[in-house]
Amino acid sequence: MNQGLVIFSLVLLAAILLVLWLSQYKTVKEFYDTGEVRRIYRLKNNQKQGIEKVYYKSGELNKEKHWKHGVLIGKSVTYYRTGEKYIIDTYNSGNLVDTVILNTACNQAK
Repeated sequence: MNQGLVIFSLVLLAAILLVLWLSQYKTVKEFYDTGEVRRIYRLKNNQKQGIEKVYYKSGELNKEKHWKHGVLIGKSVTYYRTGEKYIIDTYNSGNLVDTVILNTACNQAK
């Protein structure tokens, strides 16, 4: 087999493996009735995987949640519309283990 054919075969194999790996994930976007993005998350094997972002109708980030195999893990952060952190929830294998309220003085209606 000549060297060019070997290189082509390896590149083709790498491309096929990359497509197969990427096809495991599906990005889901949900929208408000008025068309604004409500939330974005990824599914792997029909389970949430990675970071989920939830938005206020006005477009500002409302929450960030971390998922692994469809289970909440680590820190989930809730934000005011101003962008300030409001609540940090900590999850261990889907169980809420801690909640910290950071700033109650900020007016959420801003």
